[in-house]
Amino acid sequence: MTDELVFTVTIIARSGKVSELKSKVLSLLEFIRQSSGCLQYDIYQEKGRTDVFVVFERWESRAHWLNNMETEVFKAFLEENPKYVADFEIKELQRISFSS
Repeated sequence: MTDELVFTVTIIARSGKVSELKSKVLSLLEFIRQSSGCLQYDIYQEKGRTDVFVVFERWESRAHWLNNMETEVFKAFLEENPKYVADFEIKELQRISFSS
């Protein structure tokens, strides 16, 4: 059994704030990808709804993810969220099949 943590974060931009939110989300990309325990961090924008972003994350463990959440860079991002984010949802995923 693995301790790997996998989840998606769906983020909806405030009206008129799509460009600013996109810039903020993309600014985290390399920092998070280089964080200890980050296995995958990809950002998608929904086709047909440019105000919706989906982040797909894989971490070695919950502890690694929590350590990332405590960094000053991520805390600053969260602090600014109300300016750009209308709504968000986090879904933790459980793998039920594996590639061979």
